[in-house]
Amino acid sequence: MAKETPTEEDIVSLNNIVEQLARKKEKIKALDEKIAALLEEPDEIEKDIFETEVIQDEIDETSSQISNFLNVLSSKKTLNTVSSDTVGQSLSLPHGNASVEVASGSHD
Repeated sequence: MAKETPTEEDIVSLNNIVEQLARKKEKIKALDEKIAALLEEPDEIEKDIFETEVIQDEIDETSSQISNFLNVLSSKKTLNTVSSDTVGQSLSLPHGNASVEVASGSHD
């Protein structure tokens, strides 16, 4: 994610990581449930449950960061495509019964 311009391969890799993290989180949750069902005294595992909650939170945070990064990339790609397609063109926007010409292009 530190690359200024990630390649398609980087994006595919990041999407795969998000999917892997989701699967790992589900496995941890399933194991926690199985372990809790086998214990007669749930207090025995309280520390382990807390630790797995921390891991699940870290998985959520990492997945969220990657997903947000991919969304920003996707938005930039869409904006760049729209910008390059419309540079130098005028867009007619309806305004009441008249139309207004708006020059397109990149803006700061």
